[in-house]
Amino acid sequence: MSISDGVAIVVGIVIGSAIFETPSLVAANTGDASILIFVWVLGAAISVAGALCYAEPQGNVATLSPAHLRLTV
Repeated sequence: MSISDGVAIVVGIVIGSAIFETPSLVAANTGDASILIFVWVLGAAISVAGALCYAEPQGNVATLSPAHLRLTV
């Protein structure tokens, strides 16, 4: 599994988890468009960091195996 695979997994999970509900909730709680965009970008950065943390151990394993087995190495 490559870094791009890990990024794709985490981004897919984040997008699929509530993409249609979250924007209205965040906009209602922030009250300002600039804060809304800042929070949205911060969430994206956290998602990318999560993807990189998930993908980094995968690059250390030379054999092909399921992701959960490679994370336990």
